[in-house]
Amino acid sequence: MGERVPEGILNDELYILTHAEFLEGVTDRANATIAAVPARRPRNEGYKGTFAMLFNSPIWAAEIARQQELKAPIRDSP
Repeated sequence: MGERVPEGILNDELYILTHAEFLEGVTDRANATIAAVPARRPRNEGYKGTFAMLFNSPIWAAEIARQQELKAPIRDSP
């Protein structure tokens, strides 16, 4: 933790998780949340528009891209 937390802060990471051993549990929890969304219910576009900032944040897309870049293999210079 002593190395991972400062690394996450310096990389400006949205989430700083310290142990890879928790990946399966984090994935299961995220999938359970997705599965709980009532897909067959009618959509209320007015409600969606009012609360869009809670569920459609560009922050998450940026964090996914940042994490993919951080985890990408290092390429040799030409």
